[in-house]
Amino acid sequence: MGFTHAFPLCMGRSNISATLMKHSAEPDQVILIEAGQFAVFPPEKWHNIEAMTDDTYFNIDFFVAPEVLMEGAQQRKVIHNGK
Repeated sequence: MGFTHAFPLCMGRSNISATLMKHSAEPDQVILIEAGQFAVFPPEKWHNIEAMTDDTYFNIDFFVAPEVLMEGAQQRKVIHNGK
């Protein structure tokens, strides 16, 4: 299986907090991403991102290995064709 990574980029004047969880609601890791910085999240981990102040904004980019995209494309089935 390929990897999926999230790259949150904190923009603006404040920070964001990212909590990473493996299989439960208990956090494995908490990352503070400062303004102008970014972090890479490990694949296959749930994550929760919170702005530290109301004026914070951020961008998240997800990257997927090409073989994962191809695997998903081969599994598509038509469920309803509109007829």
